[in-house]
Amino acid sequence: MRVGFFPSLRFQDPALEASFRSHDCLATVPVARFCYFTGCFLWAAFGVVDVLLAPERLGALWAIRFGVGLPALALACIATYSTTLQKSLKLIGVAVTLICGGSIIAMTAVLDSPVADSYYVGLILVIFCSYIFAQLRFFQAVFSGIGLLVLYEAVLVLHQRASFSTIVNNSAFVISTIYIGLFACFKLEQHRRVKFADQRTIENDNRCLTQLASDLEYQSSHDVLTSLLNRRQLAKTFDDAVERFVKARQATAVMLIDVDEFKQINDQFGHDVGDEVLRQVAAAIRANVRDRDAAFRYGGDEFLVLLPGRTAVGSVAAATQIAASFREWTGAAVTTAGTGIGVSIGVTEIVSPLDTLRHIMGLADAAMYEAKRRGKGRIVIQPRSRERASERRRQHREPSGTVLEECSDLDQSGATSPRPRPR
Repeated sequence: MRVGFFPSLRFQDPALEASFRSHDCLATVPVARFCYFTGCFLWAAFGVVDVLLAPERLGALWAIRFGVGLPALALACIATYSTTLQKSLKLIGVAVTLICGGSIIAMTAVLDSPVADSYYVGLILVIFCSYIFAQLRFFQAVFSGIGLLVLYEAVLVLHQRASFSTIVNNSAFVISTIYIGLFACFKLEQHRRVKFADQRTIENDNRCLTQLASDLEYQSSHDVLTSLLNRRQLAKTFDDAVERFVKARQATAVMLIDVDEFKQINDQFGHDVGDEVLRQVAAAIRANVRDRDAAFRYGGDEFLVLLPGRTAVGSVAAATQIAASFREWTGAAVTTAGTGIGVSIGVTEIVSPLDTLRHIMGLADAAMYEAKRRGKGRIVIQPRSRERASERRRQHREPSGTVLEECSDLDQSGATSPRPRPR
């Protein structure tokens, strides 16, 4: 917004200009309310002047004062309490200025010189209060000021036929008041516009900083390719699951998902196809877990899902649905790479306050590799006994080729294979 010339009191952006005008009206409500409330008191109090200066014309003067001017001020004061009318407070200020100023001029028309000559002081007071306290915008002040000046000069010259010295004296004071008032209006509006623009800039900067912080926080906690949580968030989420078990004895299923033959896909079809495969696995996971579940890209082509409130056996349906959803995409994929791709899923659960992330991931990883060993594209589930969890944790070993105790395995159609014996 330029501020060097009078026509510059306007924002180039129409939306910003409309926003300023609405804000300007609402921001000046307290001072306008004070202006109109004080105006009612002073307007009525000056009725004493009518009694002292022109008792013979008191009826006409009071008809104008209390029948026109005072109701206008009272209604304007009431309007400051209406949320609907507050948005039009500047236009109300113009109307009150013209009505009250016109009332003073009408009083001078009723009276004869020299008494009438003293009433121009009331016109100056009206202009001063309207320009400074009602805080009219500059061009509104110009319109109301010129209108009252023309009306006053017409009454002064044509109706009263005042002396030349009276015309010069009164006109000089009224014109000077309007000039000074317009300058004050201009500077006040300029200040309000600059302050509004600065405030909008600060708000926009704060929004940008907030958005930037939000984006950085999101990027630090989510995987760029799949938009799933990354491993940085896993430790805290795992600790929450253990705490949930301690407080409510609530198990949390842990599901480790691995894409079969992913290296061959990258080598044969390129990393772009491989990335699309990973995105589709992530989409299958998101489509089949609850809002309270937490899904992670654990690393490479491995994905991890924590399902609070579910046991390993209770998560069979979710695991089967994830595998089925991914198969639907592979069946419809345009590229040859989309044919015959599956996922192997290993599932275990958190059932002890002594469970650690390393221990649980070892169990889930062993179950997942057992699924691959049995032909890939399978789901191997290892339920755990809460009573034996602590003992089993101490006895657990993870040498290559070990078949997990109490494993059951499902192919991805949902059929259960015979449970293998420990070797």
